[in-house]
Amino acid sequence: MSPPRLAIDHIAIAAATREGGVAWVLDRLGATVPPGGEHPRMGTHNAVARTGDDVYLEILAIDPNAPAPAHPRWFGLDAPALHEQLAMGPRIATWVVRTPDLEASLAAARAAGLDLGSPIAMTRGDLAWTIACRDDGALAEGGVLPVLIQWPDGPHPSTRMSDAGLQLVEIVLRHPRPDRIAGWCEAIGARHLVRIDPQPAERPVIEVAYEGPQGIVRI
Repeated sequence: MSPPRLAIDHIAIAAATREGGVAWVLDRLGATVPPGGEHPRMGTHNAVARTGDDVYLEILAIDPNAPAPAHPRWFGLDAPALHEQLAMGPRIATWVVRTPDLEASLAAARAAGLDLGSPIAMTRGDLAWTIACRDDGALAEGGVLPVLIQWPDGPHPSTRMSDAGLQLVEIVLRHPRPDRIAGWCEAIGARHLVRIDPQPAERPVIEVAYEGPQGIVRI
């Protein structure tokens, strides 16, 4: 059985602080990303803006005013190595893909030997969705493999967001084993969404291109 066909949902940028992430995006892309809200289950908060049809950009940071959860935060935000990286500036954490059937997508991942996590229910204000998170909070292959999300039926939440004046153009993945990444993306139905650099990289890297006020910019 073929896996569900996936679509790009959003790009997640991790930052030491939400305000620092917003300033970084303004500097790099010339776009303002307004505050979104809080994620009570994870002790995080975000800023969000639309970057195309049913696509958005998210800046994610630990909420200093929220109690720490009893479990690891999502997107690897509790990892000491990430804290060291974020002390030098925000970075792209991962890409998030939308699936019409999260359980089926996770089953396809498991069949390919992938641990992309288990479904958990999330909320932010009056928004609710289901997302796959690993028990340890880590991102698969350093974030080069995507996070899976499923929204309820109805308009995509990006329709409620301000327009950043950006258009997502391309996602490029680099990895020490690009052939393996390509095979895994194919197995979960995401291969058509990204370009994978065929040259082996020293470490996992995600590069995203946006078209906006400054032309096409890669971050």
